Amino acid sequence: MEMSKGNNGMFENGRAFSVVNGRKVDEDGFVCPSFSDPAQWCVSVRKNDDGVEVRSTRDPSLTTVSFDDDEWAAFVAGVKNGEFD
Repeated sequence: MEMSKGNNGMFENGRAFSVVNGRKVDEDGFVCPSFSDPAQWCVSVRKNDDGVEVRSTRDPSLTTVSFDDDEWAAFVAGVKNGEFD
């Protein structure tokens, strides 16, 4: 993943992020949604070989929750279907 120079920022917790292909990516490779304010907290996601990891940018040292691909696909389908609105 190539980091874009000149499009970097800092979360309120002091952790840096870079903008890669229009997405905010933190130092550990977690991606924040495009709808989040780059200076504010967000839920961030990182894809791995086993599925997806999710955490908050507020304090990334806290628990990271992992989901396998089927669990994540079911969750995303529910979000797209408006089940959590």
